Amino acid sequence: MQFTKSAFDAPPESIDILLPQVEVPNIKKLNFKSAEALYSSYYKLKGEDNWAGVRSAEDFELRSTEYAFGNRMSYFPKQNESYRNLQVSRSGFEILEAGFLKSVEKFVANSSRLDAADQLRISEISAICQKFDSNFQDFLNQSSSEEKAALITAFMRPDIKFAQLGFRNMNLVNYYARNGYGEALGLTINELVIEVCNELGGAAEFIDMNSTDEIDLQDVDLLVAYHALECAPDPLSFLKRLKNGLRPGTKFHAEVTIEPGTPRLRYAHVYPFELGDLHAMLLEAGFLPISLSNIPHPGGPQIERIFSIVK
Repeated sequence: MQFTKSAFDAPPESIDILLPQVEVPNIKKLNFKSAEALYSSYYKLKGEDNWAGVRSAEDFELRSTEYAFGNRMSYFPKQNESYRNLQVSRSGFEILEAGFLKSVEKFVANSSRLDAADQLRISEISAICQKFDSNFQDFLNQSSSEEKAALITAFMRPDIKFAQLGFRNMNLVNYYARNGYGEALGLTINELVIEVCNELGGAAEFIDMNSTDEIDLQDVDLLVAYHALECAPDPLSFLKRLKNGLRPGTKFHAEVTIEPGTPRLRYAHVYPFELGDLHAMLLEAGFLPISLSNIPHPGGPQIERIFSIVK
């Protein structure tokens, strides 16, 4: 199957995707005891320097990794605790001076709306799936037997479960849970976000992109990862591990920032993607890329976004 251009060649003139109304429980009546303990530890970690301490290059080794497409300089943590603390600093759950409950309120507010970036991504997935629905036989005719099996599973099987890798709030989890998916799951290294999300009635689980632990997402039909892979020191190794934890036909929509050179620790990025890296990694890891886009949301950075399926 030829990987050519996107099924979504230009942004629509207007995007108006509404997040369904989510019933928010009374925050003061929920049991946030363990979350509040984590909040206190994160508050100390944030410190007066606003996370600068955990974003220090002193805790990481800048190391060159040779890939088939070239060498890249990545930050590898000297201790895994340093990596976890760095990723906690990029959380969508803000550590506010006003205290824990105010932070929860802001988290809930941010989880109740879709920004321009997520609206664009939702529209893109919809456009790609519609193009496959209308031209499915043409795509099958271009495909190998292995690719055909994956395509049939991806686009003929009912979608039941959505998951977001590196989620920072619940907006996409809330959206997909109310738009065709019976289940929606958030995956993050941030234990505070997991505790709060689950107490609010969502579903969240722990994942560490810098570990060698097995991943089990065999029941996921659509997995998205937006500005998450930059947070893995070796994204290719992680993608291989991820692929082994997914079933053939799983749809995977990933977006990365293009920022060659030295990774931007201030954004908790430890790998510097260049144009073409994501495509090459997906192929080597066992995914089938079927659509590419370099269209950012208005005012957004240079990006590469690929829709692929697991072979």
